[in-house]
Amino acid sequence: MQPSNIKVLGKFQSHEAPLFVSVRGSVTSDEPLQGHYSEEKAAILKGSEVLAIERLEIAGSSPARAGSMPALEGGAQLPPAAASLPVQEVGSAHTKVLTCKSVRLNRMLECQEQEAAWGLRDGSGAVLRDEGGLEAAEAGGALRTTCNDFIPSTHGGRSRLAEEELGERQLGVQVNEELLPLGEVITGVGMLHRKVDDVDSRQMLVLHPEILTRKPLQQLINEEEKNVEACERAAMFSWVMTAGLAVSALSALHKESLPDSGKRWR
Repeated sequence: MQPSNIKVLGKFQSHEAPLFVSVRGSVTSDEPLQGHYSEEKAAILKGSEVLAIERLEIAGSSPARAGSMPALEGGAQLPPAAASLPVQEVGSAHTKVLTCKSVRLNRMLECQEQEAAWGLRDGSGAVLRDEGGLEAAEAGGALRTTCNDFIPSTHGGRSRLAEEELGERQLGVQVNEELLPLGEVITGVGMLHRKVDDVDSRQMLVLHPEILTRKPLQQLINEEEKNVEACERAAMFSWVMTAGLAVSALSALHKESLPDSGKRWR
């Protein structure tokens, strides 16, 4: 169902809910969230900090002898921690050439997902409460990226030396933040329910969205119709190809089952 405005939804009786609806309005909240890397206020906030690490991995077959420092191709020295790792001896018995590579690893430092009490407001002045919108906003691409930065590591000399002893070093931190900002006009598609307000015990309408998107409903419908048509064409092509292969196989079997005409008349 697509109501003309949000205010019309208030006329539905309790026995008519739940109801699958689509509404369009601007995001509003009395107690919004504050973005950590932007000044925007939001109804939904998602952020993460990931530590990027570079680790040296060495491939070989024979262990290094104690007290000997293995060397990389070109004479570069490896950290002391690498001396006990398997190495491959090439040429002289006093020289160990290591086959090594740098591998980048990621370690999650922080991940947060927050959702304020929020809703959609349209020109009628009514507000429709929304709950559980994070997954719906991700599915519909309604979240806006406010931060996608890589902050390089700035460790001092002593810390850098300690990292080399361990055979790995910190590259920096990847910071990401996405949010659903206040005032953003979006379309919400989902189930409309009635529930009792915890504050004043009155009944209220709540939308549990399955998708939140900045696209108008008609655009969503048009895109879905195109997807259906593409799937139907692909299915038809697959059926034709399968039928063609089946006919070819039957034709080949039929030819093999026929007697050899030359041998029969001899």
